[in-house]
Amino acid sequence: DRYFQVARCYRDEGSKPDRQPEFTQIDIEMSFVDQDGILALIEGMLQYSWPKEKGLIKIPFPSITYDEALSTYGTDKPDTRFGMKIIDVSHILRNVDVGFLQNSLKEPHGT
Repeated sequence: DRYFQVARCYRDEGSKPDRQPEFTQIDIEMSFVDQDGILALIEGMLQYSWPKEKGLIKIPFPSITYDEALSTYGTDKPDTRFGMKIIDVSHILRNVDVGFLQNSLKEPHGT
């Protein structure tokens, strides 16, 4: 069994640069489904409802794990459009005589 509801919503809070004051929300209630079932459903809904003039959406969507996002992009919400991946240059900095760099290199992941 499944139930869908599409509703216009309005935020009753102060404005923030990464949030729209008005948005559309899809409420889904499903029984006996796993993570892959939810992902397939959402991808299919977006592909079906996407305007044809915007081009075809290819599914399944690319995905990475939380750990991959942090180690590759340094954030859990990377903008992958720009390819701004973290590159480990610690091997270059090992011979640089700058105190804070040497201290960072001694710590796991430079932290």
